[in-house]
Amino acid sequence: MAAVQDGLYLLRHRGRLIEYWGGSQAGGLYDSLTSAASVFLLGQLRMSSGLPLYLNFGDCHFGFDVIDLDEIRWGSFQAGVVGKAWMLLDDCLSMDKVCVAYMHLVSSFFDVCAGIAQGRKASVFNFNTAVKSLHDTIALKSTGSHLTYPDGRVVSLSMLTRCALQAAQRTTIQLLLRW
Repeated sequence: MAAVQDGLYLLRHRGRLIEYWGGSQAGGLYDSLTSAASVFLLGQLRMSSGLPLYLNFGDCHFGFDVIDLDEIRWGSFQAGVVGKAWMLLDDCLSMDKVCVAYMHLVSSFFDVCAGIAQGRKASVFNFNTAVKSLHDTIALKSTGSHLTYPDGRVVSLSMLTRCALQAAQRTTIQLLLRW
């Protein structure tokens, strides 16, 4: 039943949710080669200039298990999931009940107040919708990394789309080869 509900929900709202997150989170994965090349180039540029390099990598390893369900509700509402569709989402998030079994002891069923089921069709969509606020907060508070070219242009690596980041890498490589 959950798969049918997820399928119908995504059929109607997939595009709206992806548009809300932005292209960098679609699918839940970044292009790892592009990210690694960016870090490598940034490190090489800073080391050759005698500047320190500080990196901070975050990973939501247990994110699915601890994500706040109210964040999913609020993010979905901001993405434009309203009315009956929002009520359906609310019901789907509220209906998860579990019990704990240890050897021969079994607890009674109780509501899950945090976390979403892994492996369901809408789980990645719901998770990305909830962590959008985290992504926005980090982008707002962090100056991010940037490249300054000899002609004075400054390019922020944290605000680039995948295609723009690849173009910045090509330009940086060309400048390094000339140097």
